[in-house]
Amino acid sequence: MIDVKTFGLASATLTPFRADGSIDVELLKAHTNWLLENGCDWISLFGTTGEGPSIHQSERQIAIAFLNDHGFDFSKCVMGVSGSAAGDVVSQVEAAQAVDCTTFLVPPAFYFKGISQDGMAA
Repeated sequence: MIDVKTFGLASATLTPFRADGSIDVELLKAHTNWLLENGCDWISLFGTTGEGPSIHQSERQIAIAFLNDHGFDFSKCVMGVSGSAAGDVVSQVEAAQAVDCTTFLVPPAFYFKGISQDGMAA
């Protein structure tokens, strides 16, 4: 059974990067806090803004740990997870669950063609 949540206002959060390509965790923290303090009920990390699939698991973990260490409330987060290997997606979900994030944005499998809706859900 899929638990459908009522979101209210949710923002797809941009991921800020430094010139060296690493995530600017200070700016990410400031941005997510600003969104929640200015009317958003939820934020989505690594999701629909497009950069999520290109962020390595280690970079995701650095950002998640930084936000967690600075008091971010992951109960207000929809974590974008993506990958073409099931184990990669499972690792992303486990990392999010470790900080009490329980809501996920999972895109459909883009690499298999002709899958039914039931097959996709399974």
